[in-house]
Amino acid sequence: MNETKFTPGPWHVTEARGHNKEHLYYEIRGDTEEYRGDLAHMQHSEGISGTTREENDANALLVSTAPDGYALAEAVAEHFKDTDAPLGEQARRLLAKARGE
Repeated sequence: MNETKFTPGPWHVTEARGHNKEHLYYEIRGDTEEYRGDLAHMQHSEGISGTTREENDANALLVSTAPDGYALAEAVAEHFKDTDAPLGEQARRLLAKARGE
């Protein structure tokens, strides 16, 4: 498999408030000892275009699982490396997309 360039997992989601203490957003950070900035900074958009708090929470949690999903896709691709199984092909496409290929 190709070496990854992204911050290794696990990634964690925290809620934060902006300077005015009213603006709520999500910070997604890697599990590093030193602060390296947010991997993702997602605005909490409850009420915008009908989104709900539950949908915003779910979106942030989904993004935070990216390293785990990548590792799973690597394992599936490796398991099916010498076959043309649809699951193996799907895993290889996902990995290529994540690497920008």
